[in-house]
Amino acid sequence: LLANRAAIGDVLERGARYLGLANPGFDSFYGFVMSLREAVDIPNDLGALEIDDTEAERIGGMAVDDPTAATNPIPFSADQYAAIFRRACAGELTAA
Repeated sequence: LLANRAAIGDVLERGARYLGLANPGFDSFYGFVMSLREAVDIPNDLGALEIDDTEAERIGGMAVDDPTAATNPIPFSADQYAAIFRRACAGELTAA
């Protein structure tokens, strides 16, 4: 969500309104997702699932080649996907 924030803010504002969240917008929707993740016991990082970033470059390349990459609101390069994956492994909740 954070990596696509610039392109999906309006859509998530509508989603937040649909869910009846206070102060509808990206932040309230993101908070809802984080709370839901905690409620269903999804870990904060892929490391907790014993997934590390040793294959980050390969995964970044595979992500670019994946047919669904074309539907991403923001087109990312293999390096950007690899960086997103590394942050997911480490549990870093940042956009860049």
